[in-house]
Amino acid sequence: VYSSLGRADLAIPLLLAAKAMAPAHEELISTHMDLIYATVAAGNSDAAEDQTSALKQLAACRATFERKRHPLYRARAAYYLALAYVRRARRDEGRPLSAQDKNDLAEAERLLGDLSKEASGDVRFPLLASSVQSAIERKRGQFARAAALAEAAAMNVSASRSQWIYIDLLLARGLARMGGGNSSEAANDFSEGLAIVERARNRRLEAVFLLQLSRTYAAMGKTRPAMATFSRYEELQNFMEAQTADVKGLAETVRAILSRSSQPLTFTLQDDLDPVEAQKQFRRFLVEWARFRTSNETEAAKKLKVSRQTLYNWLNE
Repeated sequence: VYSSLGRADLAIPLLLAAKAMAPAHEELISTHMDLIYATVAAGNSDAAEDQTSALKQLAACRATFERKRHPLYRARAAYYLALAYVRRARRDEGRPLSAQDKNDLAEAERLLGDLSKEASGDVRFPLLASSVQSAIERKRGQFARAAALAEAAAMNVSASRSQWIYIDLLLARGLARMGGGNSSEAANDFSEGLAIVERARNRRLEAVFLLQLSRTYAAMGKTRPAMATFSRYEELQNFMEAQTADVKGLAETVRAILSRSSQPLTFTLQDDLDPVEAQKQFRRFLVEWARFRTSNETEAAKKLKVSRQTLYNWLNE
């Protein structure tokens, strides 16, 4: 549970304690703990050596489950291992695929065989395989195919019965549409996903969808909505769940995009608005403006030449 919420600080100590208490002869249970540990560690660091270490751990887990003839656990390990290969491939989307990138994507694709219904014995894994295949096609620059894969899988899953798989597919489809230049439909996917994770109170995924939505608005030239959406993400920074390595990296990317925005920002008010309310709206606008051009609240306050307390007061008045 803590792992899915992005709380590595709570998940890892529990895993280590459970691992220490596990009977030596319970290899399946022990290996399953190793699997969870590797996925938590991989998601909590972008360092190349940590990603390589996670790959080795995940591969070892899959090999154990295969040797023990446990198809469900093998499918789970193959899913996370495939994701790790995809994550490592072409981290800089501005450059072409290298030979190593192509090998990583081919290895991820090969692992999807473990996720078939026949191999896993579970109807959920083929849907997850579609999400991974969509990510593979995105890395290859095949955005139309990536979107079609996620679309077809999303049509076959119920949001009420398989909520987290549906969310995964919404994110995959939105990213593929965004990559293919279909920003409007991408924004719809991110907005739908955001509404679901807000109700579920999953702060990490809430942060991810807010950041992707902000980036999409920026691509559409909607600077004000992009900034407002990013401000909503910043309000989550008090939650540890929203401070994972992947979220922080995405936040810096979106912040850089917004800081490069050439569209001028304007502040307009209706003529009959109460002067006191007009002043409050203008102050909130100033806070949004400063936050997007600085890296933290302290710097934003300095840019506006006010104290941090005044900054918070303006935002919340």
